[in-house]
Amino acid sequence: MNFIFSWLILSLFGNPDLPIETSMWTDVVRIIQETEDRRSYMEKTYGTPYYTTLTIKDYSIDVYNAVHITNSTTQKVVDAKYSAAYFTFDDNTFVIGDHVNQGFSVIKELKEGDEISLGEDIYVVKGVDLNAINRGELIYSDGSSAVYGNDKDLILYTCNSQKPYVTIVSCIKEEKGE
Repeated sequence: MNFIFSWLILSLFGNPDLPIETSMWTDVVRIIQETEDRRSYMEKTYGTPYYTTLTIKDYSIDVYNAVHITNSTTQKVVDAKYSAAYFTFDDNTFVIGDHVNQGFSVIKELKEGDEISLGEDIYVVKGVDLNAINRGELIYSDGSSAVYGNDKDLILYTCNSQKPYVTIVSCIKEEKGE
């Protein structure tokens, strides 16, 4: 079992051998094992290694590397529960996408200045466009490109209920020590 998970569990819940914590410990171990199984399955089945965890408010999701796989495989990663795919448009703009009905609707609640974490990195929301368009390229509602020639380090996007409309959240990486 992953050392960090083990350390975290022991730090939060104490010794797993204590009888009073047996039920809770069993649940935590089960969740960790399910997470590790899911990550292994995604890599073996789709060739998409686990990258890191994206955390937005109280919502967390596994992010998988979909940079060098086909669009249909990327779609399968996004379709899987508890997983989002990351890819790039220009090797500079990092994009994470997932379905709105799998919890990614949380990005619609973000406001300028909110912070999100991607692994250990912190990003600050610089803009939210609830009426952007996906036509093979992510386009802001004002017609400008969300990915090419922009000053954003991270784009989050999810489909809206009516195609081709999407929600786009643009973020800048917070420099360490700020």
